[in-house]
Amino acid sequence: MEGILGPGDLNGDGFADIVCTAPLFKASYAAEGIAFAYFGSPTGPNQSPSWLTFGTTSGQKIGRSMASAGDVNGDGRIDLLVGGTGRVLVFHGRRRVWRPRQRRSCSDPRSATMAAACSASAT
Repeated sequence: MEGILGPGDLNGDGFADIVCTAPLFKASYAAEGIAFAYFGSPTGPNQSPSWLTFGTTSGQKIGRSMASAGDVNGDGRIDLLVGGTGRVLVFHGRRRVWRPRQRRSCSDPRSATMAAACSASAT
């Protein structure tokens, strides 16, 4: 992991969440990058990622930068900015289940490499 951020409560459950990034991560493409969110709970952050997103082409370096965006879309919830080469992705927070526009899940990995990254990030 290269970056870590405490953006606040992304999913509206009342607990602080953590976002980690690895912009040089490679699953299908060189340096596509990846960002993980770990949702908080009464006992601390989840042990495995609650959400992740990754690049779709070589050199995207998703997770090169990230920031809490405040409330970009005016819905009263914290949003997240994740930067890559030549782009910034906006993920809008939601109450209960956080469903960002470009959502990826460790429970539905696209490759064995992605599953390994999800497992490794939990340790």
